Amino acid sequence: KNALDILKKYSNIPASSIFSNLRVADSLGQGKTEIDIIIVSGWKIDCLMVRNWSGKITKDDSDQDKFTIEDEGKNTIKQFDNPIKEAQRMANLVRTYLNQSGIALKDYHTVGRLVLTNLELLDLSDGMQVFNDSSVIRDIETYAESYVNTWFWTFADPVIPSLLSGSISYSQLTDIHLALAKLGTFDVAFLTGGRKIIGDFVSNSSVHFSRSEVEEIEIEKVSLGII
Repeated sequence: KNALDILKKYSNIPASSIFSNLRVADSLGQGKTEIDIIIVSGWKIDCLMVRNWSGKITKDDSDQDKFTIEDEGKNTIKQFDNPIKEAQRMANLVRTYLNQSGIALKDYHTVGRLVLTNLELLDLSDGMQVFNDSSVIRDIETYAESYVNTWFWTFADPVIPSLLSGSISYSQLTDIHLALAKLGTFDVAFLTGGRKIIGDFVSNSSVHFSRSEVEEIEIEKVSLGII
């Protein structure tokens, strides 16, 4: 099962407070970043970056902000930016979007978490710096089962103001859910042979419709030249 299914099955988080594959604008507004999972609770907003990496992960000797994964089974070596910092960058983008939507949140209200779903992944960095980082989730099922449901605000909010408790207020939570519901996901075109095209639907020369009003289209035996 994937991380989203596990969260819904083993946690006490309301399904309406778990969002997946939402896209937010990058800091420069020149593109969009997809957030794998967003969990909204009374204390914070967890932004999960889910990765099913296999092999061995290490820090680059020449650049401590770079990481390398070597997968001997696939005979591949990949280098990428610090995934822990990348997860927090995504959380910062979510907070920026919500702030721009008129919801004033503090830095600590959005938290980036790196979820590593492959339990056979090895951390060869000094002192296992990746696995031992507090923001890294190695066992998503345990995380789901132990998630503290902080929906106390439904009865405590009138008594303890959010400014004193540090929590997210009732009205903010309502606005957060509405704002996140407005974010879109990538369009997916399913092709023969199990292939997929993932991106943004732009236009179609044969069929005219408003993308915002159509959730799904099915094409049979005809090439419509989708762009």
